Amino acid sequence: MSARATILIVEDDKALRRSLAATLKAAGHAPVEAENAAEGRRWVAHYRPDLILLDLGLPDGDGLDFIASLRPDDLTPIIVMSARDAEAVKVAAFDLGADDYVVKPFGLEELLARIRAGLRHAVQAKGADPIVRTGDLEIDMGARIVRRAGAEIDLSPKEYELLAILALSAGKVVTHKR
Repeated sequence: MSARATILIVEDDKALRRSLAATLKAAGHAPVEAENAAEGRRWVAHYRPDLILLDLGLPDGDGLDFIASLRPDDLTPIIVMSARDAEAVKVAAFDLGADDYVVKPFGLEELLARIRAGLRHAVQAKGADPIVRTGDLEIDMGARIVRRAGAEIDLSPKEYELLAILALSAGKVVTHKR
């Protein structure tokens, strides 16, 4: 099993949020749920998610403002999920820093594929080789899979994150804060 990605779902529709969380969990990820923008911002700071799924129509603000509040300091991939299908809204989301945009209703398999692509792009944006090898240890950063002597190793999200940081910083000092 691959290492789980922590995915923040910022969505006010409780049924959709729960359905997405169940789908992500079944796909091997660790979903975190937020019902509004304020809670979403708190969870971004607390969980440091690997990817954010964001609805634009939130009860306490617009998702576009949420994107603007994160960028340019936070480069976590953001996939917008919205019923708003106007080109101007999509362009605004991308210009503010969204990485992808899906129009509701959407297929879950398509969304999972976009999540996989977003996670791969995040690794590439860090300038990392998608596969890091040292001895008999292999870390596939795009797929979040760790193997030793060809056998997969099951890691918690924190264990994977720590291993990835150390692997990407080989030969460098890594501070406790980082």
